[in-house]
Amino acid sequence: PEDIPPGPLGSFAGVYDSPPADNRRYYGVRLSSASYRPQRGYLYLSGEFGGFVRSRSNDWQQGLLSGEILYFTRLYHTGNFQWRHFLWQRSALGLHRFANEYLTIDGERGLRGFRPTGPLTGTSRVTLNYEATMYTPVSFLGFRMAVVGFADVAWLNATKPDRLLPFFEKPYTGIGMGLRFRNEYTAIRTIQLTLGFYPRGLDAPNGIRLFENSRPYYDFSDFSFGQPGVTRFQ
Repeated sequence: PEDIPPGPLGSFAGVYDSPPADNRRYYGVRLSSASYRPQRGYLYLSGEFGGFVRSRSNDWQQGLLSGEILYFTRLYHTGNFQWRHFLWQRSALGLHRFANEYLTIDGERGLRGFRPTGPLTGTSRVTLNYEATMYTPVSFLGFRMAVVGFADVAWLNATKPDRLLPFFEKPYTGIGMGLRFRNEYTAIRTIQLTLGFYPRGLDAPNGIRLFENSRPYYDFSDFSFGQPGVTRFQ
C-alpha cells in the first residue's frame, strides 16, 4: 500500500518586524495542490512568495519567489520487477537579499552527492532532478533491494547575482546509479549507495564520487498547517 497525501493548501502570513534601523512588515502567501491517479501517477504543484516591506520607503527586502513541481508515474510491472519514474523541478529566486544570504546547489537542494571544489553560491537557483527506480524481488536479511538511476541539472547565478534568472550561466550536471536497501522494521529503514559522475565543479578526482544516504531523495508534503513564519531562503 502507498500512503500518498493529496489535496489543496493555501496560506497567508503577515508579520510586523521592528529592527533598530527601520520597522518592516512581512507578507507571504503559499498555494499548493496535489492529486494521485492510479493510471496517471502523482502530481504536486506549489508556489510561494514572501518578503519584507520597509515602512519608511515601502521598498521590498529579503524577498523570495519559489515554485515546485513533483511528478512520478504509476507503478509499472514487468514480471517480478516493478519500476517508476520521478521528475522534480524546483525554483528559488531571491529578491533584494542581503549580502550574507545565499543559495547553494550541493546535496538535496541541487545535485545529489555534489560537493563543489570551493564556494559556489548565488541568490537564484533552478534545479531539475530525474530518477528511475526499479524494485527487484531480491531480499537480504529483510532488506528489499532496488536499483536507482538519476540525472540532475542545476542553474545558479554564481557569477552574476544581480540577475534574477540563473539561466544565463552554464548549468552544473550529475548522473549516476545506485542500490537502495529498505526494511520497514528497522530503525534505519533505508540505506542507499550511489556512484555519481559530475563533469565539472566536484572536489574529487575525475568527477566521480561514491556516497551514501539513509533516506529517499523525494518526499511528500503532508498538507498540514504549521507555525506561521517567513519563507525559508535555503
